[in-house]
Amino acid sequence: RDLSFGIRQFVEVSDAFEAHQRAHISELTFGLKDMHDLEDRGERHLREAVRTMLAHGGIGAEHAGTAERIALRALGCTDGQATREALHHLRHVMSKLEEITSSVTKAAKRTAASLMDEAKENAMACGASEDEATWLQEASQQQVADEALQKSSEEEMVKHTVAESTS
Repeated sequence: RDLSFGIRQFVEVSDAFEAHQRAHISELTFGLKDMHDLEDRGERHLREAVRTMLAHGGIGAEHAGTAERIALRALGCTDGQATREALHHLRHVMSKLEEITSSVTKAAKRTAASLMDEAKENAMACGASEDEATWLQEASQQQVADEALQKSSEEEMVKHTVAESTS
């Protein structure tokens, strides 16, 4: 369909102090016009279809651009990519919830557990295994414990240093 070349050029750059050269990479693509036109029409048709569906779904004009980007990204997402992103999201949720659960009410803990279950279900729906989700949860708990231990150690060192300097 097309042939692409990466071209490295050295360009002059001037800043407040001096002029120098830096490397700049450009891409040069040669393509068949018919293929380009077909891709362009297909992309335009897809974007129009997404906009129409979003408008019929009640997405207002102020959110249409963001919703369109999200929808098109989801449509172009591979299974592996979706799984990696869901596991990343799950790990983020777990680590944040582990950080805050010691200092919140019981009701907030129930809400947090519900959010964690939802993130876990989402990750498994995207292809993550139960073992991966469990491993992430354990790794997250260990990370929070390690960070708490490190913080405690640092606080003890500061107390010890202050005690030595005052005596």
